[in-house]
Amino acid sequence: MIPIRKARKVIICAMAFFIAVSSLYIIPPDVAEAATIEMKNGEFFYATTVKKATSSVRYRTIGWQLHSKPGCPRQPPSVNDECDPRATNNGPNDIYIVLMGGNIDEEYEVPNPSNPNEPQIYTKFKWTQQEIEDAVRAAGAEWLIQEGGTLYASAVMESVEGQVRRKGPFYTLQGIVRAEGWARPSDLTQYFDVAFTFEGKSEGYPLTVKYWTYDGTPMRPDEDKGKHPAGATLRVRFPETMEYNGQTWEIYYSVFRSKLSGKDSFPQDLSDDNPNNDKVAVRDIIMAFGGMDAIGKYRPKKDDDCTTNPNLPGCGGGEDPGNPGGSGSCTWVIGTPSGGTRQTGSVMNPNATGQIAADGPFNVVQGIPTSETTNAV
Repeated sequence: MIPIRKARKVIICAMAFFIAVSSLYIIPPDVAEAATIEMKNGEFFYATTVKKATSSVRYRTIGWQLHSKPGCPRQPPSVNDECDPRATNNGPNDIYIVLMGGNIDEEYEVPNPSNPNEPQIYTKFKWTQQEIEDAVRAAGAEWLIQEGGTLYASAVMESVEGQVRRKGPFYTLQGIVRAEGWARPSDLTQYFDVAFTFEGKSEGYPLTVKYWTYDGTPMRPDEDKGKHPAGATLRVRFPETMEYNGQTWEIYYSVFRSKLSGKDSFPQDLSDDNPNNDKVAVRDIIMAFGGMDAIGKYRPKKDDDCTTNPNLPGCGGGEDPGNPGGSGSCTWVIGTPSGGTRQTGSVMNPNATGQIAADGPFNVVQGIPTSETTNAV
């Protein structure tokens, strides 16, 4: 049996050993105050105030995830939340952009109110307009960005000792929380789901209208239609016909091309068999981040033939010339059928009303179909 005094000494020594060992894993974080995030004129800024660099283990931010939906299940986040923006922003209309790196825009020493002997460093990082555009292009999100819209920023972090990475990178709150034995892990929640307002270039992004033949040959100079904020609703009108090289051409195809990626989106085409994409001449569109081209393609307009004008010579149409006397016979010439011309939405009246006479059920007794009249609106 251990004497009481010795038992106390053993307990005290054990507690001292436990505290000493625990202190190796209770590592102070590098944050003194909440991170600040903002966008100005298409640039992204992140500012933080941290303890002056030491050789201790700490965490640091090496990038940001920008996303349209919160990654955490509650606001403010709990230290026990997973907070994974990749899991909540994986739909076709969700924004998920990753910014890595960044350049130091400002850096200077500031006093530490809680400890004057430990000065702090204020650092402001910047991602340029080009870096933002590159990240949006990589994410394929140029058609989803809206000027003045709210996005969320969540940090990409790692644990370091001095300037050497120990663990990471981590894209979730739980990843960085569990990386080390932080003294105040709850401080890390301020780095996830930070709401900010998206602000693109102050002058907006360019819209260019192009008029091409079916094989991509320009028919007239490109038209600059000004600069517009990302997400603005615009209407583009193409002429239905154009004169080119002494011939009349008609529009049959239009599409929008991202200036960021060079990829085409939202085509409308009269030359296929899909009647749901026939709105080629008048297009309503959301302005793409980074700018876009509106491209209209034209083909030679088909000349009138017996299908479109049966009164043409040789088509057998027109009025009965009567019997001028004499003998002889008339010969009716039926021209070779040709494909019809699909009309654009702008020449059709969607509000027309009338009646359609249609064949009804077959009358078995009389051997003839009955007739029905259906209202069409």
